[in-house]
Amino acid sequence: MSEALDNAIALAMRGWKILPVTPKAKTPYFPIARSGYKVATDDIDLIKKWAKIEKSLNFGVACAPSGLVVIDIDRRNGGYYGEFNDDTFRVRTTDGWHYYFKTSSEASYPGKLAMGVDVKFNGYVVS
Repeated sequence: MSEALDNAIALAMRGWKILPVTPKAKTPYFPIARSGYKVATDDIDLIKKWAKIEKSLNFGVACAPSGLVVIDIDRRNGGYYGEFNDDTFRVRTTDGWHYYFKTSSEASYPGKLAMGVDVKFNGYVVS
């Protein structure tokens, strides 16, 4: 298995909804994900099946369907990440961090908190 698939399975085991993402990109892999992030699932067998269809597939986490809001901090855009609790589930990105928080699917969030700090809820993040 690939590292991307291993990570996707670990996130699906948390009950988070995973979607196939185009290799080396951030867009849904439309040959499988015809309706974008709405195909996201925590079905590990289906996720493995996707990985067999496209070996270099990447994966994302659908935020609202997973009951998550993700704070996306990018240093290149002026984002600062020193004030979050270190116990918060987080993933290192190329240029910062994704901090994952549980939330209600009925919640509403702004798209941006500050320069370099985006809020991901209606959509997905690439894991």
